[in-house]
Amino acid sequence: MLPFPRIPCFIAATLTLTTALCAEMAREISQYGITWKFDKPHEVGQFVSGDYWVVGPVTIVSVSPEPGPSDSDAKDSSKSIYGATANIDDKRMRNGSMVNPGKDVSLEQQGLDSRNKSYNESLSVTFPLELKPADILVSSVSSEKYDDKGKLATPDVLGEQKIFYTKAKGDYVVESAALLTCVAQAPAKDAFRPPYAGSKRPVYYARDIKWDKLPNLPAPKSMPKWETYERVHERPWLEIPSSWLVQYFGPSLNGNGYGREVSRMNNMATLMLMTDAPQQQKEKLMYEMIQRGIDLRGVVDSGRVFFADGGWWQGRKWPIMFAGIMLEEPSFYDWPAMPAGDKRVRPSKAAPHPTVVFQEDLDTYYGKGAEGQDVLWQMCWHSGPKPPYQEKPESKWDKNDKRSNGYCLINSTTYVGTALSALLMGAKADWNHDAFFDYTDYWMSDENFQKFPNWLPGKRTADPFVEDMWAMYRDKVPAQANGKDNWKFVWVDMNKRIGEWVENPKP
Repeated sequence: MLPFPRIPCFIAATLTLTTALCAEMAREISQYGITWKFDKPHEVGQFVSGDYWVVGPVTIVSVSPEPGPSDSDAKDSSKSIYGATANIDDKRMRNGSMVNPGKDVSLEQQGLDSRNKSYNESLSVTFPLELKPADILVSSVSSEKYDDKGKLATPDVLGEQKIFYTKAKGDYVVESAALLTCVAQAPAKDAFRPPYAGSKRPVYYARDIKWDKLPNLPAPKSMPKWETYERVHERPWLEIPSSWLVQYFGPSLNGNGYGREVSRMNNMATLMLMTDAPQQQKEKLMYEMIQRGIDLRGVVDSGRVFFADGGWWQGRKWPIMFAGIMLEEPSFYDWPAMPAGDKRVRPSKAAPHPTVVFQEDLDTYYGKGAEGQDVLWQMCWHSGPKPPYQEKPESKWDKNDKRSNGYCLINSTTYVGTALSALLMGAKADWNHDAFFDYTDYWMSDENFQKFPNWLPGKRTADPFVEDMWAMYRDKVPAQANGKDNWKFVWVDMNKRIGEWVENPKP
């Protein structure tokens, strides 16, 4: 079953398409507040995940809203809570478009809105524009919504769905974005969109989903509404820019860039898919989550590393693995092996990275904790290298240690749903970092819980549904092998920002 209702196919030279999944001829198409107009009618349609394709080559004669400089009198600027400048008063570009992000230029840069300091003017495309097969056009709607103090007040999809458990910032420069993929011929109706990042354009199909790999678990009463999470995951979540600046970039109505929310939204969705709801009920959310994994695999293939940075970059590893499991594509999570010689990893733009890096694995390791625990959490990086702190008693923590512990709470609350999802799918060995799972078990232990105030909606998690699923099913996960490697990230020279992976035997 397809995720949107079918409408009859017919020929129309000036038809605006919004919900059609079958191939049609059209001279313009619209999605998420964006309209692309062509020079003549072209065959168009939607991938199974909802994004549009057009048979090309095709000339886009215009995009609405029109990209270009702003005539607004508002002074757009914002800084992080630590004083770093994110957005500036720059009127050069609003409602921008760019092609093939991550193909020739780092994903750290974008061409959609000049207010965010990640803006690179050379990435903004102008129209008319010819798209060739395999090109993917990213178009946007900039935010022009302000509060009574003159600050940006962009709506946030998580806030709109009333599932953001802290107040959303709201100062995103981009409100919405949509993707248009140029193809040489009409794809199959059950085809997923290729990844938007980089130059590889693999195509996967809904017919290949291995539904029998999903657990079929009775759901707790805290089960969320399907339409809520279908909306959260409906639009493409852009991993642009690949820095903390994404907090002020958006697109806010597509998703949320902060790792805590990325992780929460992903693991809530996959746990919902593991309940005993009918397959027909699950299909739309399943397509969305597989598309998320396809996109993230493309982001990784483009050279992206999700290095630790406070609470920013968690939540990206599991969607890739989930998509690979459901499509039976182990290449999705066949991470490069750790080299036997130089294992150095430096969190900088130009640094070579010997393997794929994810924040959850950087932050968890085996060691001797001051409170007797043998699996620990470390911040690794936040505005610079941060040393481990849980090996010291709390009475000896300095200011940075106390900040690290605040981020321990932010990160650990979201590990729970991710770890449970992976364990229920038998994916522990393929995850290949046992400290992540053992740390999560420690975090959820009664011993550890006594140290933290019970102020979160789900007690030790951010979501009651995750807390309930853990209580019901953590002790019932299938027997499975451990990972074959155990590594710990350590700083070799904090002044030069050089670190390395070292062997970290499991107790």
